[in-house]
Amino acid sequence: MTTATKQNERELCLMAISGDCVKGGMGNYNSAQSFGPEHYGIVREYIRAQAEYDVSLYLEYPGTDWPILSDARLRNARRALREANIFKHKWHCRTSWMICEIDCASNHAPFKLDTN
Repeated sequence: MTTATKQNERELCLMAISGDCVKGGMGNYNSAQSFGPEHYGIVREYIRAQAEYDVSLYLEYPGTDWPILSDARLRNARRALREANIFKHKWHCRTSWMICEIDCASNHAPFKLDTN
């Protein structure tokens, strides 16, 4: 069995880690958004854009225009997730996320899984 095959068999989700969709944000649970292999590309781009934005904002270029450039990348990645119906509303876009296996999601309890 190849790594790609194993990866496609895992059930993955985006787990809210900060922002509006975490417990203590706008609700009583952490939001989790499931996605399938057909969305790996846009999820990968979102996670990279989110990380790049955080690094540029806090570590590399404080006080410069660089975060604005990486913010455009992050907005585009969020838009792609909305178009794919993984992000359902604006509060999903105001949340930071991590990739998580659904089987391990209980580590982030309480959570609510939204399947597409």
